[in-house]
Amino acid sequence: MTQTNRGRRQFLSAMTFGCAALMAGAVHAGSEATLRFASTLPLTHHVAQAGQMFADLVNERSEGRVTIEHYPAGQLFAANDTPGAVATGALDMGMVLNGLWSSAAISEIADIPFFFDGYDHVNAAFGRDGEVFRVYEESLGRAGMKPLFFTNFGSFFDIANNGRQIVEPADFRGMQIRSPGAMGAQTLEILGASPVVMSPGEMYTGLQRGTIDGASSGVSSFHHRNLWEVANYVTVTGATMGILAVVVNEAAFNRLSEESQALILEVATEVQDWSFARSEQEDNESLQFVIDQGNSVHVMTDAERDVLRDALVPVVDGWRARATEAEIAALEWADSLR
Repeated sequence: MTQTNRGRRQFLSAMTFGCAALMAGAVHAGSEATLRFASTLPLTHHVAQAGQMFADLVNERSEGRVTIEHYPAGQLFAANDTPGAVATGALDMGMVLNGLWSSAAISEIADIPFFFDGYDHVNAAFGRDGEVFRVYEESLGRAGMKPLFFTNFGSFFDIANNGRQIVEPADFRGMQIRSPGAMGAQTLEILGASPVVMSPGEMYTGLQRGTIDGASSGVSSFHHRNLWEVANYVTVTGATMGILAVVVNEAAFNRLSEESQALILEVATEVQDWSFARSEQEDNESLQFVIDQGNSVHVMTDAERDVLRDALVPVVDGWRARATEAEIAALEWADSLR
């Protein structure tokens, strides 16, 4: 062997060893899994911050056994595509609005108009040890998914629009309004609007280009998604709360050690509690922010809410008609927490 060839082989051998050493060093000796976690809200929003907190705490406390990579703001999947990605294993974990995970009635319980009395009531009803969580877990289990925790988005079924100030049901008539899902679309139809089911990431351009007249979401979304820039009017109805679930592919979760599973569930409980405690404060701050930007903002009075509640009785009846006995029992359990 010539000196040149021997030198080349020694160089390549050293390079191979060096790369292998770097790769070995990059993986913790007790590493079990790296889980990709997708959410859709920007990191300025407290719900996305809850997702980041969850990933950071698991990464820190597992000391390298489990790594959760959080991709917020729709970097990996749109909201409507996230459930299917988790169910099939194309994605390990995802966070998205409850009603998008399943057609089961339990997934839309937070969308029942005027059922929940406020932040304390909805937070108690969605506790991880309660009946709503149990029935929801059973429903998702049939699709190969497992809920880890809920986050409270806060006020929902608020309306940002460019047509007119919405004060009473008649003001919805003839407007094309974005809806996040099927039950919201039914609600808008009953009020005389034309619902447009649209991913949350499309609301800004939809309002900007005039392809929709308005968008149904929450006041915190109007703030953190910058919808105040492209909508003149905002109405806070107080009709529903937005609950988002963080769900994991069940097979991916079951591959983890019992120690890692227990750690993830422990962190999930902490983060759910943090999110629920933050929701009312975040709504108040977002409402003030939108007002400060000069938007025309109307917060419905109790009398105006009563009129809207009466108009939306068919939505409540429709939910009950398609709910199972277990789902109705969970609703009645939630009702008992008032």
